[in-house]
Amino acid sequence: PQPPALAPLPLPALHSLSGWYKMPGWSLQKLLLAIIPAALLVASCYLADVRGPYSLSQNFDPAYGYLLSSVSILNLEIPAFSDHPGTTIEEIGAAASLARWSIERAAGGKEAIAHAALSRPEEYLGTIRWTLALLVCSALFWAGWQFFSLTGSLAAAIAAQISVFFFRETIIATANVAPEPLLVATALAFATVLLPLVLPIINGSAPSADREFQIAGWAGALWGFGVVTKFTFIPAFAVILIFATQLARLRFLLSGILSGLLCAMPIWHIIYRPGLWLYGILTHKGYYGYGEPGILSISQAFANFQLLLQGEPGFFALNALYLVGLGVVVLRSQPEAKSGHQRRMILATGLWIVLQFAAAMKHYRAHYIVPAYTLMAMINGCLVVAIFHKSRGLWQIGRAHV
Repeated sequence: PQPPALAPLPLPALHSLSGWYKMPGWSLQKLLLAIIPAALLVASCYLADVRGPYSLSQNFDPAYGYLLSSVSILNLEIPAFSDHPGTTIEEIGAAASLARWSIERAAGGKEAIAHAALSRPEEYLGTIRWTLALLVCSALFWAGWQFFSLTGSLAAAIAAQISVFFFRETIIATANVAPEPLLVATALAFATVLLPLVLPIINGSAPSADREFQIAGWAGALWGFGVVTKFTFIPAFAVILIFATQLARLRFLLSGILSGLLCAMPIWHIIYRPGLWLYGILTHKGYYGYGEPGILSISQAFANFQLLLQGEPGFFALNALYLVGLGVVVLRSQPEAKSGHQRRMILATGLWIVLQFAAAMKHYRAHYIVPAYTLMAMINGCLVVAIFHKSRGLWQIGRAHV
C-alpha cells in the first residue's frame, strides 16, 4: 500500500503515522527525532575541525589537563586537576582512553597506556571528544523520544531538541574536551527524568507520591553527578522544590550526596581542595578566588551583563517570553493557575535560571550558564504541549508560558 501524504497533516499530528513506516526497533518518529542530534554531531565535527589541534594556541586549556588527569586515574594516582572538580570528565576520559588502548593492543600494539596517550595526545583527545559528543547527542535523542512518548506530540519533542541550537555555547561545547558537553548531556537527562513529574503538573493534576519518590532518587543522582562535573550545576538543586513530600526531597538530597561522593572517588584524599576553591570564588570579587574580598562588584556585574547580552541574546529573549506569560497569568489571577504543584514548579525553574544568571554576573563566562540553557530547551517543549494540545486564547497561552 502507498503511504499517506504528509503535506496536509499539522506537525503535532505526525504521531499518528507510526503504523505505515517501521524498521526493527525503529519508527518514523524515532528517525525524525534522530535528525537534530545527528545535525548536532555534524556541527561538532565541523567546529572541531575549524578549531584545529588541541596543541594550537589556547586550545590546550582545559583539554590537556583532563587528558593528563585521565592518565593519572588509569595509573591509580590522584588527578591533579580538581578545581571545580571535573572528576567525571576525567573518569569518562580514562574509560575512553582505556577502550582505545585495548583496541590498539588487540591489533598488535605494544605501548603501555600512559605512553600511548602521552605520545599521541591528539588521537586520545579526539577519542574523548567523540565520546562526549555522542553522549550529548544520545541524551538529546532520549529527551525528544521521552517528550513524544509522554505527550504524543512530535512538535513538542522537536521544539525541545531544536532549542539547543538557540544558544551558541551549547553548540560550541560539543567540539571540546571540557565539562560543558557533559553538563549539556547531564542537564538533558536531568530534565528528562523530571518530565513524568512536570507534565502532569502542567496538565493540572498531581503526580502520585510513589512516582514522585521514584523520580526524586534518579534526579538526585544526576544532580550529584552534575555537581562533580562542574560546580555550575549546583543551581539545579532548586528543583527539589518541585517535590511535594518531605520524603521525596530527602531522597533527592541523599541520592545527590551519595552520587557525588561516588563520582568523586578518585579525589577523596583531596576533596577539600574543590571546596576551598569554590569558597575563594564566593568571597572575592576577582576571577578564580583572586581580587579584593567581597561578594560582588556592581560595576563588573553590569559589564558582565552586557557581555552576556551580546553573546547569548536567545537567553534574554526566551526569559522575556516567559515573563510575558507570567504577567498574563498574574493579571488574570485565576485560582486554577495557583495550585501548590504549579507554584512550586514556577519557583523551582525560575530560581534555577536566576541563580545560574547571578553566578555568571559575578564570574562571567557564557558557558557557565550551560545548564540553564538546557533547562530552557526543555521548557520550550513543555510550552508546545500546553499551547497546542491544551490551550486556546491569550489567557491559556499565558498559562502555558508559566
